[in-house]
Amino acid sequence: DGALGTVLENSKVGGSSSNGRTERAIQELGGLVRTLKFALEEKTGGSKIPLDHPVMPWLTKHAAAQITRYQVRGNGRTSYQNIKGYLCRDPLAEFGECVLFRPPKTKTEAKSKDALAERFVDGIWLGTDLKTSANIVATSSGVYYAGKINRRPPSERWSREGLDDIKGC
Repeated sequence: DGALGTVLENSKVGGSSSNGRTERAIQELGGLVRTLKFALEEKTGGSKIPLDHPVMPWLTKHAAAQITRYQVRGNGRTSYQNIKGYLCRDPLAEFGECVLFRPPKTKTEAKSKDALAERFVDGIWLGTDLKTSANIVATSSGVYYAGKINRRPPSERWSREGLDDIKGC
């Protein structure tokens, strides 16, 4: 019938070293996800973030990207260096931090010449895209890929209400 499906493959006898590397990678990622989640809970008032919260898929993606970008491997290079040929120097905010960003213009806004129009809006920083280095920012209306972000003053960087209002997985 031409349907595609999943094929179960068993590990080769004696091939446990590759399984060990995979298990170790899963442990590293899980540890970083827990650390980032606890830090975000602490900074936004201490209440628990449920696993079905819209921020959790983004937190997992961000943790994996951090390992790729910054964890130095046995060869003295990061995975990012091995892929791109140079160190990652993307500017970062903290995961879940309130930032100001410039959303993409709509066709109507592009035609408007309103010099006093608001250029930056509030959002929650969710990381950067590995391919384009664009900042990923969530709002109550969805997720945006923004070129530039502005960090807020330290006293205004954390909001549980803002975090709970985000939409988009």
